[in-house]
Amino acid sequence: MSDEGSALESVTLPVGGMTCASCVAHVEGALKENPGVSDATVSLMTRSATVKFARAVTTPEALVEAVRKSGYTADLPRRDLLAAQRADDAAHAREARSLVVRALLLLGGMVLTMFASMPLMTAHAGHAQADPLMAAFARALDPPTRAALPWLYRLDTQLLGVALLVASVALVAVGARTVFLRAWSAARHKGTDMNTLVALGALAGLGMSAFSVLFPHVLVDNGAAPDVYFEGVLGILGFVLLGQGLEARARKQTTSALAALASLEATRARIETEEGERDLPIDDLRREDLLVIRPGERVPADSTVEEGSSSVDEAMLTGESAPVKKERGARLVGGTVNGSGVLKARVSALGDDSVVAKMVRLMRDAQARRAPIQHLADRVSAMFVPSVMVLSALTLAAWLVFGVGGAPGAVQAVHAAVAVLVVACPCAMGLAVPTAVMVATGVAARRGVVLRGGDALQRGAGIDTIVFDKTGTLTVGHPVLVDVVEAVDSAVEDSAVEDIGATDAALALAAAVEKSSEHPLARALVDAAASRALKLPRAKEVRALPGAGVEGMVEKRPVQVLSIRAATQIAPLPERLREAAARHESTGATCVVLIDKGAPSALFALADALRDSAAPTVAALRAAGVESVMLTGDRRAVAEHIAKRAGIATVHAETLPADKVEVVRALKAQGKKVAMVGDGVNDAAALAAADLGVALASGTDVAREASDVTLMRPDLAAIPSVLGLSRAALSTMKRNLLWAAGYNVLAIPVAMGVLVPLVGVPMSPVIASLAMAFSSVSVVLSSLWLARFR
Repeated sequence: MSDEGSALESVTLPVGGMTCASCVAHVEGALKENPGVSDATVSLMTRSATVKFARAVTTPEALVEAVRKSGYTADLPRRDLLAAQRADDAAHAREARSLVVRALLLLGGMVLTMFASMPLMTAHAGHAQADPLMAAFARALDPPTRAALPWLYRLDTQLLGVALLVASVALVAVGARTVFLRAWSAARHKGTDMNTLVALGALAGLGMSAFSVLFPHVLVDNGAAPDVYFEGVLGILGFVLLGQGLEARARKQTTSALAALASLEATRARIETEEGERDLPIDDLRREDLLVIRPGERVPADSTVEEGSSSVDEAMLTGESAPVKKERGARLVGGTVNGSGVLKARVSALGDDSVVAKMVRLMRDAQARRAPIQHLADRVSAMFVPSVMVLSALTLAAWLVFGVGGAPGAVQAVHAAVAVLVVACPCAMGLAVPTAVMVATGVAARRGVVLRGGDALQRGAGIDTIVFDKTGTLTVGHPVLVDVVEAVDSAVEDSAVEDIGATDAALALAAAVEKSSEHPLARALVDAAASRALKLPRAKEVRALPGAGVEGMVEKRPVQVLSIRAATQIAPLPERLREAAARHESTGATCVVLIDKGAPSALFALADALRDSAAPTVAALRAAGVESVMLTGDRRAVAEHIAKRAGIATVHAETLPADKVEVVRALKAQGKKVAMVGDGVNDAAALAAADLGVALASGTDVAREASDVTLMRPDLAAIPSVLGLSRAALSTMKRNLLWAAGYNVLAIPVAMGVLVPLVGVPMSPVIASLAMAFSSVSVVLSSLWLARFR
């Protein structure tokens, strides 16, 4: 363990050679024993180890060496995260193919040896007449030859047995060598894992068969049949590898969201230089290069638009199917797809600093983080293999002592002991929770939600109260036009604007003089005009009036957009405008007045508007039994106005950041499970204090770091889906654990022979291996069902 005063760093190492939960426990133990390590979390699904350590005490190189000394492979993290993810995906695909091919080789060998070993079943009778075909052949021979035939037959069958033994050992060496190598590696490091159980079972079968082939008379003289089990050994190993192959293929599907993200990176880019446009590999791209992105092309890198206008498909990032309009100053994310326009954009981030790389890192970290429910499975898995070995030894002893139905006990004893070793499945326990976490985080990612791992999923399943920040969360976070009120008998001359309604004509005039301004209120007026597709007249001699507004000339007539106070200094406001201003300002809106040719013409009310998704989200949460609370530092009148429109009954207004934390803690003290939704620096403490923190990606980095869930698009409708997904994921975890535990609790006693007095037949080791493979695959398939979540 590191000293408390030491600064801790975190590193994620790729780890190879792990096959079950026992392997995970061994690697974690090896890392935690290393001086300077504060914590280590190993993931069987991502084949990685995340380690917190003090660099003053140890180094990543030392951690890699610690893993290698424990009998597994490890490497330093690769620099290019996206390339590393693609390499991992390719390696997993190769692993799955290799396992299936080797399994089919062994199972094919099982079928051949099953037929080839049939003559051996008659050899123990001691004469050729045990085989009807050989008996008929013998009757046709003269007496001396007939007398020598049993010895010749026995010699032939023994040679056949030796040939089958050599062939079986060769098949095992080619197809299942990794099982024995990993078992030996675990033994050298004083450990055990699933490979230990399978290797012991296979070696027992091979040993019995070899003894039967080489010393058949010893068994016959002691009343036992010299049976061989070559097909059983090959079947055990074949079905185990087939199960691992199918599991690897299914596990690859659980990481499909990661693979999809990593595949988004473009391979080439087009840049503009002094000599003209140039096409180059993506690895040669540099920050500040000017990209040229043509219609339909994938954006090569994170960048900022400097020229052009287009719509960009960002579905891969946000889950939003509608293209997003991009103009000068807009941010582009590498991997998104350009629409119909040509864009020129300046590169702002590359490699591991890109948005996609950060999402991949977040998802990899999330999928490695354990749900609390997994800790019980980890404790059971740590003692599982040694316990099974003890049970197998007890089974062997019991069968040797008691036998069954008077039959010789040695053969049946080994059968039962091998079946116990093979049927036990620590993999199912180890995969029960991580597979569900991986699928759930992948489903969330495809819908524009980044979950921080299994712990966030488990906590999300119990949420019954959600606290919403107001500004930037329930509301859009910037002013928008909410109302246009015309002065009594006002009219805008058609010489300045096209023939449209008076309200739109007033907005067009105001937007014309505000067009060049970057003030938030000015942008709100211009955006409102653009959303109505209004054609703006040309404004000249535009100048800002500090503290008052802006003025200019439109078609040789003076036009001003002023604050209420500045407007009243020019001319009294008509009663209709005064009443509208009082009404809107009471709800927190800001009002500006259009002065046309020296007279108040219209009033514009601008406010931080409620998000379109806010009210439906609150209603959906209420239907699901989740209470909504609003928390804001804004004035109570404004807060209650927004809360009423959103459908929220409980409001905490005029709160400081410290007060927000206290509100969250007070709700938790009442026994409630609280989620906090926010987007700003002043929300970070409350996000951290809540049982579940939810941040909008449009918010600050501080808010996102403090959160457990990040919404990649500002759509609150994703929140009920996240809670529903969390509940479905937790149910899947519990179902998987119940199945994994129930399978072992039932299968191991059956393999030991508790049903033999009833059915008269013990479990075959081959059937045991098939059952073990099925148990692991079924857990993964159960988790994949989560992908259908709606």
